[in-house]
Amino acid sequence: MASHRQLAAVLPPPGRLHRPALRRRAAAPPDAGQLVGPGVLHLRVPAATAVKIRQWLEMQRQPCVRQNDCFSIAVNASDPVDFITALRGMLSATEQAATRALFQPTGRELTLSDYFAMQSLDGLLARQDAAWLTSLLARQGLAMHFQPIVAAADRRLFAYECLMRGDEAGSLIPPSRMLEVARKAELSHRLDAAARQAAFRATARHGIQTKVFVNFSAAAIYDPMACLANTVELISELGLRRDQFVFEAVESDAGEDLGHLRTLLECFRRAGFAVALDDLTAGYDSLRRLETLTPDYIKLDMEIISGVDRDPYKGLIAARLLETARSLGVQSVAEGVETAAEFAWARDHGADFVQGFYVAQPASPPPALAAFARA
Repeated sequence: MASHRQLAAVLPPPGRLHRPALRRRAAAPPDAGQLVGPGVLHLRVPAATAVKIRQWLEMQRQPCVRQNDCFSIAVNASDPVDFITALRGMLSATEQAATRALFQPTGRELTLSDYFAMQSLDGLLARQDAAWLTSLLARQGLAMHFQPIVAAADRRLFAYECLMRGDEAGSLIPPSRMLEVARKAELSHRLDAAARQAAFRATARHGIQTKVFVNFSAAAIYDPMACLANTVELISELGLRRDQFVFEAVESDAGEDLGHLRTLLECFRRAGFAVALDDLTAGYDSLRRLETLTPDYIKLDMEIISGVDRDPYKGLIAARLLETARSLGVQSVAEGVETAAEFAWARDHGADFVQGFYVAQPASPPPALAAFARA
């Protein structure tokens, strides 16, 4: 292994590497760009893995400093991807999952924020493919489109859902691509927060007075109180009303933490916001979420609504969800309505509101609906 004297040219002083609590300066986001060397790879690993990594680094004659459960490894190459890939390949899947990593340019001091922002080796490498997304987020390049939600009974405008798109030199990037890249690069929390902020700013810019549904992912919000504080502060700065917004929890994986989601919904509600559950479908899980969380609104998934007027099975499921919502005092939105027949079915079976291409496609500025309301 290299001596500390040999490391002096490439690493900060060892005593400053892993005592970040002494300085709490704001750190640049660790995922703010591509992996460009030379730099320092910081690892936080379990004790058993540390022995394996130390032996591998000795074989590679790779300079490093170790302190407790952390390694700081000098990587002199201009492109550190090959080294990080080789390190990952040396570890088992279990060891990879337990290893947290952060790559910084040479000379930057590790801070408390950096220490807790470490990510998996896979996530670190995925940053290379996500450089366009981190750049887009840094320049606030999200374009927000609005899709109307109308009352089923009289077709009048009730609200808009604010939907995220990426804006790259005038070309729109679909949300599915951004969400997938963010998931792989462990940037979901940044994308989720940026989309909420962009929704508030777009609402203010367009002077929207109706309610606005804003999507969020519970899994991307680690600290409900911090999220709420930032939300309230921005809404206040923009001169908007809290009761104007409905926070819409998107359907997540089967392993969803209902306790965490309930905490989030309660935080939003106590602050004066309404809440909604998105994409309710057939099956026990959707009914359990509805009955456990009792939101202000639910949205029936478009897979159920598509062709609901012609499919008895879909009709039975949709009618059951609408009936359950009514019994709980929850208002309902039939989402993905594309035909007059689907609209009529939703209205006749008690849906409170309707959303879909039959009403209008998402657009910016928000679509005007005077003609639809008169039809």
